[in-house]
Amino acid sequence: MKKFIILLIAIVSIPFFQSCDEDKDDIAQPKSYNASLAEVASLQFAPITDDAPTAFQYNYDLQTGNAFWAITDLEYNVNLSLGEYEASDISKIDLYVFAEEIDGETYKYLGGDQGKLLKTINAPSDEFQITVSKDELATLYANEFSPEHNGDILTDDVFEIKWVITGKDGSTLDTRKDCYDDFNCSYGFGAKTVYVDTWVGEFQYNWIDIGPDTVVYSWAKVGANPKGIVVFSESGTEGQYNLDDLSCGGAYKEPDPGYITYNADANELSLTSTHARYNSKWELVSLTPTVLTVKWTYYYTQFYPEYGTFEIIRNDGLSWPENLTIVSN
Repeated sequence: MKKFIILLIAIVSIPFFQSCDEDKDDIAQPKSYNASLAEVASLQFAPITDDAPTAFQYNYDLQTGNAFWAITDLEYNVNLSLGEYEASDISKIDLYVFAEEIDGETYKYLGGDQGKLLKTINAPSDEFQITVSKDELATLYANEFSPEHNGDILTDDVFEIKWVITGKDGSTLDTRKDCYDDFNCSYGFGAKTVYVDTWVGEFQYNWIDIGPDTVVYSWAKVGANPKGIVVFSESGTEGQYNLDDLSCGGAYKEPDPGYITYNADANELSLTSTHARYNSKWELVSLTPTVLTVKWTYYYTQFYPEYGTFEIIRNDGLSWPENLTIVSN
């Protein structure tokens, strides 16, 4: 009898377990989550090169009193990040610009909720380039700027780019009203005033020939980093200008600060090192209005192959003096 009851229970249980297995197949499994375009899309702006300007530049010439715009275009590499989406999924990107001006003692944000359409990039790639000009911003906001602008931007104006990314399926990310990443929903830039004369400013240097030991021992590692910035500043003595590094990165272990003296009557330039030993010297190689090319040597050149040739490049709208002579110091 006991065996019969156990057998009966086993027989009755078979359909129950089969029914559970059959029902399991019918249960709807949760679908994997697909993030929307608005949640994953973003743009990252960067200057087109490491030494490219990041602001429009207005120069005031200390020698003549003349003032002029020296940098009127800003160039950017723009990276399109889309997560699991592809650039081929994007129909277009609209870039809008907003402006902020100082009107008296008040900051005014211009552009309303929509901004001004700056550019449209159709069928964008993962990375593309754009140029923003001072003049196009002045034109876009000509009717909103205060009268003091006189049809142009001012150096204390600030601009902000926002964007609308539109997918081919009609979905959008509009950072003018929606932002899923507080740190990556706009890009800002502006302008600056720079006081210049022939021998005042921040100039790019570029090494075009480097001695073998300079490659190894230069403090700025110019073999791997041939470009940099050398700063000329007023010293307080007429005709004399400070330099933060006469070696433009080439000296051993540390910069060689000093000053130059320009004799305008003779059109001559001389160098004086203030370092205890380095005593940098320049020999003129060539000269154009924007590029001063010199051969550099210093104290250790007499013992080791530490020397080189570099260009000092200006883009401030001024020119190096014609027929310049560099005299030995």
